[in-house]
Amino acid sequence: MKAREKAMTAKDGSKVILKSPEASDAENLIHLMRSVSGSCHFMARNEDEVKISTADEEKWIEDMNSSPRSFMISAYIGETMVGNISVTELRNLRKLRHRASFGMAVLPEFQSIGIGKALLGYALETARLAGFHQVEGDAFSDNEKALDLYGKLGFETIGRVPDAFRLDDGTFRDAVMIIRKL
Repeated sequence: MKAREKAMTAKDGSKVILKSPEASDAENLIHLMRSVSGSCHFMARNEDEVKISTADEEKWIEDMNSSPRSFMISAYIGETMVGNISVTELRNLRKLRHRASFGMAVLPEFQSIGIGKALLGYALETARLAGFHQVEGDAFSDNEKALDLYGKLGFETIGRVPDAFRLDDGTFRDAVMIIRKL
């Protein structure tokens, strides 16, 4: 499903366009995933684990854009993709169709100016219009900025998974499970 284009102004005054990416954005999306994964430990993948080809990413974008309910929304400042969120149907089974999960990333140099809040807020609005009843996710227990944002946007903590993430240095982080009714 494609989200309609929406404009916003970031805290620093930048004009931001929120819209579903096109297949031609595949390399930008791969760059975004690698950059964010390489800048912090809060992503499920490490930078070297982002191995998707441009062709496969193009197909993924096309599949998301043609999906009846799952979608992606990217944030652009000028021609630069600065963030992305994906919302995917948990499973296409009648008992589970009301649930969606999400994943989000914002380039480090564009964090703390409202991009994540705008992406997530717009994704929640779009998920409701797509017929979802709730959106679920998880976050690293030490990702205080993300957990604060999720709380501000109405997500509730519903539990923790101990030692859900193992970092390369051998230490572990819990996953905080979150949910937002729409």
